[in-house]
Amino acid sequence: MRIVRRGSWWNFNLIVPGVLRREFSAPPPHLIVEDINKAPCFTPWWTRSPVAAVVPHLFGATAFQEASLPVALDDLVRRGIARDRIAVVHCGLDHDAYRHDPAVAKDVRPTIVFVGRLRRYKGVDLVMRALPRVRERVPGARLVVLGDGPFGSALHRMAERLGVAGAVEFRGFVPTAAKVRALQEGWVLVQPSPKEGWGLTVIEAGACATAVVASDSPGLRDSVVNDRTGLLVPGRDDAPLADALIRVLTDDALRERLAHAGLEWAARFRWPDCAARSMDALLEGLPAGEPR
Repeated sequence: MRIVRRGSWWNFNLIVPGVLRREFSAPPPHLIVEDINKAPCFTPWWTRSPVAAVVPHLFGATAFQEASLPVALDDLVRRGIARDRIAVVHCGLDHDAYRHDPAVAKDVRPTIVFVGRLRRYKGVDLVMRALPRVRERVPGARLVVLGDGPFGSALHRMAERLGVAGAVEFRGFVPTAAKVRALQEGWVLVQPSPKEGWGLTVIEAGACATAVVASDSPGLRDSVVNDRTGLLVPGRDDAPLADALIRVLTDDALRERLAHAGLEWAARFRWPDCAARSMDALLEGLPAGEPR
């Protein structure tokens, strides 16, 4: 069986349609898998072979904060894709890397950890606005930010303006080992994004026995079991976010309960299972009679 994988619109701009037609016709593949990252490259226009689309996340209106109107219109539901043609496969986790280590103690300071790209749509500015209120109730609380991106400089300025620069540590992009260590030492992971495809970082935090506070938003309400593995709060509102962080930072029993349940929840997600389910979904889309 011949399977061809295509990238997204960003790569398509660099490839003339004739090249695609030629690649898809000599010989015609049994299946084409297109990875749609924010916008499609309209693969069915260039082939008669069946096409399977992998959609890492549904941006919807969230994408308008980062992209123009034509690029942002890629929400599967709004595009009218039939429910029976959609298969949801959750990501796995490297459990050898992301794990609870009893030898690693929690930081002596109440530590909030954020992991992710520093882009406007990720909602880290919401955490910044919540931090002064958190520190009123938890004076030693601090925020550790792992990741970099174009919104980083604005976040630095915001921390200065809000008077919390001394309580925020921007570590930038870090290797996996340093990321795991930060998750293990942190008291709570915060994920304030208004929309995620899945929210892998909250599963990684759970595997490291760290509680989670996240937005009650698409994707995250799937990866966080509310009041069991973490607390979900209304999106784009810093007041309930601050209250949830204060609650987790000040209630030892709650924090330990969420961390323990997060460990059990994270253990369910493994890459071999993800691979098997992905292949099943792809092969199910092949026409009858095609080799499998």
